[in-house]
Amino acid sequence: MASIGNAVGRARMARNLTQTELARRAGISRQALGAIESGVYHPGVAIAIRLARELGE
Repeated sequence: MASIGNAVGRARMARNLTQTELARRAGISRQALGAIESGVYHPGVAIAIRLARELGE
C-alpha cells in the first residue's frame, strides 16, 4: 500500500504544496501526512476523501 502514499506525495508535489499546507487543508497533522506518504500509516476513508478533495482527485 505504499503506492497510495507515493501517489499522495506525487500529487502534492505536482500542485506545489508542502506537507504542512496539504495537512492543514485536510485537517490532519503534518506528521500524519508524512506517515501516509511513507506508507507507515494507512488513512481511513474520511481522511482519504479529504486528501483527495484537496488534491483535486
